[in-house]
Amino acid sequence: MNLGLEGKSALVTGGTRGIGQAIALSLTIYGCKVSVCARKLVPVMDCEVIEADCDLRSNRARVMREVGNIDILVNNVGGLGRVPSDSAGKLGLVLQRNAVAAAHFTLMALPYMRQHHWGRVITISSIYGREVGAGSWFAMAKAAQIALMKSLAFDPQNEGVTFNTVCPGHIRVGNLRENDWPGPWGEPEDVANLVTFLCSDRAKYISGACIVVDGGKESRGF
Repeated sequence: MNLGLEGKSALVTGGTRGIGQAIALSLTIYGCKVSVCARKLVPVMDCEVIEADCDLRSNRARVMREVGNIDILVNNVGGLGRVPSDSAGKLGLVLQRNAVAAAHFTLMALPYMRQHHWGRVITISSIYGREVGAGSWFAMAKAAQIALMKSLAFDPQNEGVTFNTVCPGHIRVGNLRENDWPGPWGEPEDVANLVTFLCSDRAKYISGACIVVDGGKESRGF
């Protein structure tokens, strides 16, 4: 299938492992020039890797200077879902790593996309941005990501640029343990396949959407 991604430039934040890595590799398969950033300098096949702690505004700005203009932005950096709801001291960090980072990267990428009337911004949120089940601060930050994408999608300045949110459920990555959830578990590629499609020309009329990837488990509650 021709997705119209050949030669497009993309940045995947938090892209050296798990869902981010799967997205980066999928985009390269379809001809994108992909850069990824993460705290640790871990090679990702056929991708430029930039070491950066994206909790820091200065590092986010440095990443964008290094990659230059991009056609596709995947806001994948995030986490801290296990921070307890009463950890008030961690509120700023949770918001910074999830909602603020996504907003900052998006605002830096938008001018070029607007100029060329073509762009794709995909933000990886979570089912916990829609349903209960995680710490309050994490849920708030993930809900904010969804709201950001929906709001930008209906801004007339952004004609030709689409903004969508993908909300993974229980995906088999990193520090998630099998006993946290009885299953079935999804794989990072299940999320990457959807993100790649949303980046393509075939998804040009999909914007402002919030799409769950959880094997149909959202309706059962958590």
